[in-house]
Amino acid sequence: MTLTTRLADLRGGSGIDGAGFTVSNGPVSLAIDVAGLETVEDLLNSLNRPELYLAASIGADGRTLELRSTARSRWS
Repeated sequence: MTLTTRLADLRGGSGIDGAGFTVSNGPVSLAIDVAGLETVEDLLNSLNRPELYLAASIGADGRTLELRSTARSRWS
């Protein structure tokens, strides 16, 4: 997987669920709308939003996405 990989090509060509999904980080949850997203880079950009306190990237294995909290001790 690379930044230019089409979302429709993920999961053996099955793509990702067009309904989107919800990401939660501590007390913050945000619905991610995948409508109009075409590439892995588009998806990562939609996840790397300041209000989510996340760092999203392609995993070291090149097959997964890695989501890491950047909140540190923001929430107790």
